[in-house]
Amino acid sequence: MKTIDQSTIRKQNVRRILDLLSNTPEMTRNALAEQTGLSLMTVSNLVDLLKSHEVLSFTTVAHTGPRASGRKAEILTLSSEKHAWLVLEINSQSLRFTLLGFDQKLLDKGCFLIEGSEDDFVSQLSLVAGQLRDRIAAPLGSRNLLGVAIITPDSYNKDSDTLLCYHLPQKLSYFQLKKLLHDNLGPYHYIADKNVKYAVRAFSILLEHAEYPLFYFLCIGEVLGGAVVHNDSLLYGRNHSFGDARLFHDKNGISYDSQLSLSAFARELGLSDVSYDALSAAAAGDPDRYWAVLERFADKTAELMAELVCCFDPDHTVIECRYAHPFAERYLNMLREGLARRMADTGRILPDFSLVPVSPSIILSGAVHALQLEWIEQIIS
Repeated sequence: MKTIDQSTIRKQNVRRILDLLSNTPEMTRNALAEQTGLSLMTVSNLVDLLKSHEVLSFTTVAHTGPRASGRKAEILTLSSEKHAWLVLEINSQSLRFTLLGFDQKLLDKGCFLIEGSEDDFVSQLSLVAGQLRDRIAAPLGSRNLLGVAIITPDSYNKDSDTLLCYHLPQKLSYFQLKKLLHDNLGPYHYIADKNVKYAVRAFSILLEHAEYPLFYFLCIGEVLGGAVVHNDSLLYGRNHSFGDARLFHDKNGISYDSQLSLSAFARELGLSDVSYDALSAAAAGDPDRYWAVLERFADKTAELMAELVCCFDPDHTVIECRYAHPFAERYLNMLREGLARRMADTGRILPDFSLVPVSPSIILSGAVHALQLEWIEQIIS
């Protein structure tokens, strides 16, 4: 029988405490013990560990009510005073960044354009990384940057530190991503992974107690991504995560990626800015036109979903789609109707659907969670 050592248990328990304090910012030791099922002594020991790393702040408050005398209660919160996280999202045109305190409070965010030809990409990315170093210096202040998560549009090879460049210039398969950032941004602890993997990581936490042994995650962003998750484990093939939606084509041989991506939707609306604010403004300014375009995209997504259901037969389908949120419920209804129409003669039980919130980004949440796990590995040997 496989045994679990004490350090593994401590790491899991620290993660549970951090998750609770992230979702409920102010808690006492007693509340943490009650929510985790751990003993008060165990919780106190773990709180002392976190305190020694300066990631908690404490507020003492007096008890109220008939038993107001005695020891005062101590409220625990995550602190952003000493430490921070940095999340980067790279694509062929830009480098987006989000600087967060340890408590995930926003310190700064922005976007640097990567200009020039394909031949200039690496040198331009190096230049942008140096500009980012200067940009975050003031908001970072004296905080220690605990780690940097890199969100990539394509698969990342940890052994070679390179990307599989389906959505970046192909020649960039050979440049070392972490090394470039280390040399130009700074000597931090870097992790890198594909966007959909971070998203699955975050949503797996949300579904931790749900009865979905098999769910499919569809990520519709700047590129199309997808993955099959079984019992909280992301399934992999030899070259890709199992169920990568980017690899699917319609009956005319046209990739769904080229037809459903955020850039494809923006082109239909004549938008150059694909931010959430710009999409919301477009929906508010001309809702009829926005819905007409979204309706076509929802029907095409239902066509893709019919293929995915036939291949993987998931219990639940989770969708992150930035451009759907101005009409979220109507979009989901269109998906259900379009999928039901296409699957009417198959006799299959169709999966449930969920649309994840755009803000905060589930990909960003997954990236921060991955950084937390890396940090926990470092502080508990």
